[in-house]
Amino acid sequence: MKNSISQRQLFIITAIGFVLNKIYVMPAFLSEISNESLWVSALVNYILDFFLLLIVLNILNKTNSTNIFESISKVFSYRFSKFISIIFAIFFITKSFVPIFEQKNCIELTFYETQPTILTFMPFFIMAFYVIIKGYRAFGRSMEICLWFYVFAISVIFMLSIFAGRYSSLLPIIGENPIKIAKGSVKSLLWFGDPLYILFFSGYITNVKNNLKNIKFAYVISSVTVILFLVVFYAVFDTISPRQIFAPLKMSKYSIALSNIGRFDYIASFILASITVFQISLPLLFASNALNYAFNFKKKFLAPIIVVGIELAFSVLSQYDFFATIYFVADYLIYFFIVMTYVVPFIMYVKLNRRTSYDF
Repeated sequence: MKNSISQRQLFIITAIGFVLNKIYVMPAFLSEISNESLWVSALVNYILDFFLLLIVLNILNKTNSTNIFESISKVFSYRFSKFISIIFAIFFITKSFVPIFEQKNCIELTFYETQPTILTFMPFFIMAFYVIIKGYRAFGRSMEICLWFYVFAISVIFMLSIFAGRYSSLLPIIGENPIKIAKGSVKSLLWFGDPLYILFFSGYITNVKNNLKNIKFAYVISSVTVILFLVVFYAVFDTISPRQIFAPLKMSKYSIALSNIGRFDYIASFILASITVFQISLPLLFASNALNYAFNFKKKFLAPIIVVGIELAFSVLSQYDFFATIYFVADYLIYFFIVMTYVVPFIMYVKLNRRTSYDF
């Protein structure tokens, strides 16, 4: 299949890619709302996302790996599929705002000793344009290469941090305020909903009906990794956790090993940041494909230019509004995200299962 990804590549994307966008700002954000119960709020979201994953896998099996927008046109109508593709393009563009903004600030504020300029983060947009143009196959192969770098980097961060924490800070587990746990879950949903990405690989996955059950295991791996990360994070920082943004660069700094050797953990942090910068270009690829389907551009580069141009303009215009941007998305856009991430796939799932046959 041209421009496809393999089952192995999808497994890797799910197991490691779905971790990367949750370990920079989300731990501090969640700890401000849910305090020591931050991991419980995340667990609630993972349970919700696991049901979303089951819905997505069911849809993929029902549609026999047909392109997602073609599937929508057959379940609903051709005109509706055009409309929903535009809405999904807007969704993926807006959903990319926070991850891109996180990495921009992380790289500029932590890896540069001199004052960064607007051009500092420009290579990301060039790389994102390249990823969109090359498509799914190149992205899948690149994530295979990233796998062992990720395993090394995340292992270093964990090994240096896990013994520096005071885990009694996470008590009590039972009897915590359910309102703040629920609030933390809802507000942090802007970082969740990753199983929806798998749906947009539809039409580009080899042997869909063969081994997609393995994706459930991959998602469990990513879920456990993030939950453990949140637990260690709060154990290390306790009540000052809300101020510790860009967690991977700060969690390991209290390790005794670093006092003798130096901050070699920055190597692991740099590797994670590099892989994350690559991973966050994925929603832009989906947005570009959605625009191409809606408007059928004759020039291959038009949709990527539109998508990347919007993100570039936003990053320039909101350069000094990091926290304001995150809270605006968490307070207002989150409801749009919930509808697109959970409601729309559920409606499609119901429509598919109410009818017995489709000509996919």
